[in-house]
Amino acid sequence: MTERAAPLLPAAGGPAARLRGFIAHLRGNGFALGPGESEAALSLLAAGPTDARAQRLALKTMLTGDRGEWERFDALFDAYWYGRVVPGRPTAPKGGARAAAGRPELWDKALPPEAR
Repeated sequence: MTERAAPLLPAAGGPAARLRGFIAHLRGNGFALGPGESEAALSLLAAGPTDARAQRLALKTMLTGDRGEWERFDALFDAYWYGRVVPGRPTAPKGGARAAAGRPELWDKALPPEAR
């Protein structure tokens, strides 16, 4: 007997909002996806397979355009849907990258002493 994973698209935010977020996540990681792919993916999940493994493979097949995207898809999928860290991608420090970098050195040179 095989185990079935829970289907994707939890109720929070609704399926369309969650899928839009995932598409934006992929775009932010270099995938060239437009409204057509978003619509096709939503249609597929609404009418297609109901177990998570099949949905994942269907989305991977539909949303990857080359071998590099195919190889990166699973880590990006896990990061979005399951909150896992993407390997090889630095995590932002507390307060964001700008806070960690501190004030630019140029400011110390250009600002008067009382503004530093």
